[in-house]
Amino acid sequence: MLICPICKNRLSRSTGAYICPQNHNFDISRRGYVNLLCSQSSKNHGDDKRMAIARRDFLNAGYYSRLRDSICSVITHGPALDICCGEGYYLEGITQKLAVCDPGSSACGIDISKSAIDAACRRKYNVETHLAVANCTDIPVQDGCISFAVSVFAPVSEQETKRILRQNGCLIRVVPGRDHLIELKRAVYEHAQLNPAFNNTLSGFELKSAHNLIYNMHLNSADDIKNLFVMTPYYYRTTQKDQQKLRLVPQLDVTAHFYIFVYKAV
Repeated sequence: MLICPICKNRLSRSTGAYICPQNHNFDISRRGYVNLLCSQSSKNHGDDKRMAIARRDFLNAGYYSRLRDSICSVITHGPALDICCGEGYYLEGITQKLAVCDPGSSACGIDISKSAIDAACRRKYNVETHLAVANCTDIPVQDGCISFAVSVFAPVSEQETKRILRQNGCLIRVVPGRDHLIELKRAVYEHAQLNPAFNNTLSGFELKSAHNLIYNMHLNSADDIKNLFVMTPYYYRTTQKDQQKLRLVPQLDVTAHFYIFVYKAV
């Protein structure tokens, strides 16, 4: 499934590494992932460790389980790819579904963040699963090998996603709905804004279905509130003074609002 980011030949897994026919070699980390980023700079990419841990703890509490169930309900067979998989919550659910509907298949998760992929390695997967540090604009996966690709709150490279999908393969894309987390924003900001309208058009794809998932979450601890805030981009764009406001909030009712789009490659 994985390909070399240098020569684009298929990678084979051997003891401790992935190797291509031209002998490009990529070590498998102690956790079990491979780094296939062409840029090996020391700069941190994507989510940092704090954000990855906050997301893991919040998602493990089950607040987004309805979203995960909705995503998995669309998947009927593999192989499946979670683009920008983060710490692996949705990928774990996908493999649970595949173990039932297509147990001999496989799955893959990529993310540009080493911290996120490291956390994803700690989850349990029910089918053969490959985890790689990689960029969604240069997906290290073979042409036409994926049946279902998933993108949750992440950018989508139309050209790359279409390349890796099989004929009639599907992309499941999740984006925040208008009211998503509005109460959390109101607790922090003086002028909280609803999320803007979203253009669901993707070049090279036909929209097959759209689902509006909205429900209320009761966050019953300060830790859950903090984890939700830290796992969002808002946290890193918010002053210390505004961040302190959440420390005074022991519980909070928050709207979860997702648009779930299912596309077919054409």
